[in-house]
Amino acid sequence: MTALLLLLALTQTCHANALLPDPRCTPGQATWDTLEVVCTQRTTNVRNVPEARKRAVLKSYGAHRGKAGDLEIDHLVPLELGGTNSQNNLWPQPAPLYHSKDRLENELHALVCAGEMELTQAQHDIETDWVALYVRVFGMQP
Repeated sequence: MTALLLLLALTQTCHANALLPDPRCTPGQATWDTLEVVCTQRTTNVRNVPEARKRAVLKSYGAHRGKAGDLEIDHLVPLELGGTNSQNNLWPQPAPLYHSKDRLENELHALVCAGEMELTQAQHDIETDWVALYVRVFGMQP
């Protein structure tokens, strides 16, 4: 019976709606970076998700790469807010929504670095429900 439950758990796929990842598969993950690191480090230095990990994320969600620009493997907690390249922080996000989330990420980074929002609050709010946070910040749906 235990082996059967383990097999079911291993073959279970992640489910996402058009806006949010499956929190069981993509709960989000941030480093313990300080505000100084987040506000001064360039993300190009840490933007290195291996292709094998990207394929694993796609497989876990049952997604497939279509033509370029259909989706991107997105960091739920963005790198510019201390997010990691861990599979726990990655999910396939469809276009054009990833452009809206990118806009939110840039705004949150600016707010955090200006001292108008706590880093831990920004990380928590974006991993909990980035769409609701988008509405709070911009006053409209993404």
